[in-house]
Amino acid sequence: MTGSVLAHSLVYLCAYDGGWLIRFANVAWDGRVHAFLLDPRVHPDWRHSESAPKLVALAAEAAKAAGCTVLHVDFRDDLAPFYFDSRSFKPTLAGLIHLT
Repeated sequence: MTGSVLAHSLVYLCAYDGGWLIRFANVAWDGRVHAFLLDPRVHPDWRHSESAPKLVALAAEAAKAAGCTVLHVDFRDDLAPFYFDSRSFKPTLAGLIHLT
């Protein structure tokens, strides 16, 4: 299943330290102007380095290069300072349906 998801993404970003995957993100899109930062992950040992901010910056660059005008991200409440304080994301209204 993973292969089919990544095959339809705008880009996926990976960084390695030796043989270890230290960061990953999938940037999906609607084929037009909306991009979505999905599954951003940074290895715990690298979370307080520049790896996490660089991951977001690369995702934004890729979306902009594809002609997207917005990059959307969902996150847990405790991650709001990371995205709002230093990554240029702005709060916006959105709807959510819990399916479980």
